[in-house]
Order: sequence, then structure tokens, then C-alpha cells
Amino acid sequence: MIALAPPWELAKLHIDASDEARMRMFESFDVNQNGLLSLGEVTTGLQNLFSSRGIVMALEPAIKHAFHAA
Repeated sequence: MIALAPPWELAKLHIDASDEARMRMFESFDVNQNGLLSLGEVTTGLQNLFSSRGIVMALEPAIKHAFHAA
């Protein structure tokens, strides 16, 4: 198994279950501030969250699948 990201990068994905923490993340991803997230906004938001763009690129199929399933 190949590690895609070091543990300190994966820790950035942990989001406090509070509504306030989730709203802050949503607002940081919603760059056009229309109250909806596009797949592009989610991908860009994740790229900004991680210091390595390669992590998001490696997970792109899973991100697309999860986005369309949501």
C-alpha cells in the first residue's frame, strides 16, 4: 500500500462536528459565495487545504464519485 499523504496532511481533513466548523470550511470552499459547491470548488478547496497538489490529483476519481453521490 502506498501512502498518499503524511499523517499531518491527513489530519487537515478532520473537521470538528460543530456546525460552526463545517460552515467555516464550506465558506472557504464556496469562492463565488452562491451557497452551493461545484465540483471545481471542492477540488480547489481541497488543493488549498493540502500543501501537495498531488494528493488531490491522486484522489480525484474518489472525489468525483463522492461529489456526485452526495
